[in-house]
Amino acid sequence: MLPRNNLSLRGLRGPEGGWIILITAMGPLRPMAHKFDPDRKALLESPDRREWQDPETILDFFGFTAGTVVADVGCGTGYFSIPLSRRVGPAGRVYAIDMQEEMLWSLQEKLLDQGVSNILPILSSEEFIALPESHADAALLVNTLHELKGRSTLMEIHRILRTGGFLAVVDWAKVPMDVGPPLEHRLSEEQAKELLRSVGFGVDSVDVGDLFYGIRARRP
Repeated sequence: MLPRNNLSLRGLRGPEGGWIILITAMGPLRPMAHKFDPDRKALLESPDRREWQDPETILDFFGFTAGTVVADVGCGTGYFSIPLSRRVGPAGRVYAIDMQEEMLWSLQEKLLDQGVSNILPILSSEEFIALPESHADAALLVNTLHELKGRSTLMEIHRILRTGGFLAVVDWAKVPMDVGPPLEHRLSEEQAKELLRSVGFGVDSVDVGDLFYGIRARRP
C-alpha cells in the first residue's frame, strides 16, 4: 500500500498558464551530495551530449520493451524519459521522478509541446518515491548514483520494483576525462555493485562504452 500520509497532491500553474498535478513526498527534501545544478539544465539537452551519451544507444543496451512500466529516477528534463516513452508505447508508462521541481516543469513543457501522454512527472525525495510497492517492471538511474546520499533511494527503487524487475544503472567511470563530475565524486563500478547488493539486488555488468559503466540490477 502507498502510505498516503506521506503524500500530497498539488495543482501548480505552469509558465504558460496550464495546470499539472505533482505527486509529492511530504517532509523535508534533503539535498543530494554534489547534485546537478538545475540552473545548468540546458547542458542536459546539449547536442554535444548526444555524441558521448546517446539515449537511444543506452536504452538499446538494456532492452526496454513495449508495455513496460518504468520509473526514470533522477529524470531531469526528460533526456531519457521521452525516448523511453516511445519504446514502452501507449500500453506502457514512464514515471519521470526527480527531486527538483524546476526540472519537472521543463519536462512538462516538452510533454505538452510534443503531445506525450504516457509520462507522469513525480516530485519525490531521496527517502521516498511516491509509487506503490511492486508497481514498476523496471527502473532507470542514469548519471545519478554518485549523487545519492546513502542507500535510501536504492531501497525505494527496490521497493517499487516487482519481483524479477530490474534497475538499469549508468554512471560515470572513475577515470580521468574532460566531461562529467570531478573524479573524487564518482563511484567505481565495483563500489556501485556493492551498494546495489547491500539493498538486495543481484547485479551484472552491461558494456555501455568507455566513459560510463552499466549495471543491470535485478530484484530477486
